[in-house]
Amino acid sequence: MLKINNLFCWCGDYHYKVLIESNSSQNFKILRCSNCELVRTFPIPDYSKQRYSNYGTLNYIKNNKILINEMKRILKEIMKFKASGRFLEIGSSIGCLLGLAKDNNFEISGVEPSRGALEIAERNMGMGIIKNCSFAEADFPNEYFDVVAMNHVLEHVSDLGNTFSKIKNILKKNGIIFIGTPNFGGVFRKIVGKNWPGLRPNEHIWQFESKTIKKILKTSGFRVIKTKKIYSKNPRSIMFFPEGFLLKDFLMGILNWILGLLGLGDNMYIIAIKNNE
Repeated sequence: MLKINNLFCWCGDYHYKVLIESNSSQNFKILRCSNCELVRTFPIPDYSKQRYSNYGTLNYIKNNKILINEMKRILKEIMKFKASGRFLEIGSSIGCLLGLAKDNNFEISGVEPSRGALEIAERNMGMGIIKNCSFAEADFPNEYFDVVAMNHVLEHVSDLGNTFSKIKNILKKNGIIFIGTPNFGGVFRKIVGKNWPGLRPNEHIWQFESKTIKKILKTSGFRVIKTKKIYSKNPRSIMFFPEGFLLKDFLMGILNWILGLLGLGDNMYIIAIKNNE
């Protein structure tokens, strides 16, 4: 058991078990909270707005076709529960998901700290739809949105408690939240260990498993209505790998794809509905 003073988990504890320890120049540890079992990175990665001021924009443009297909799949999942209404995306990047939501008659809003991504989104959708700030800095009315979506964003967020509290406040009665995140509990992660692309210890503060994200959502006032473990080939995944073709990465990609078909993929979708007291 490792005690790290002032490194408080979401649950308030600071006792951890070391799951993965780097032997490289990165010098990181992946820790599991002894109380709630949430997994995190130590030391804490930089999560400042400046860190994401131009995050991934060129990769999203380069892989736009893959990104669009992934966003279509996400919107399809969302629309099984909400087919219209006000739609907020936290971390909206170049606006692919928001654009699709708009085409399907949602009233859209977004939050994106990357100025470069925002400029691309504004060229496609117009000004004033996306706020250039973090979600913590954004101001929205209470009980305003029908859907809040955050795809591969939550693992970068430092304050989970306040984030979910704010999301609950701005959602209408029976509003839903969509979360896409790497699946630390996946079979592929267990096979490749510290080489799992989803670790990204220089960026990901948290690593989620189905059991831990469900626990956090329940405590935060949400009821999970769907989880799905998938293989997700999107630009965020592509950025995990170095440039050029490597046979090992190709074979691992095939394995990951097969696991995704079996419902054991290393990415998760979670959809939850706001509990109404």
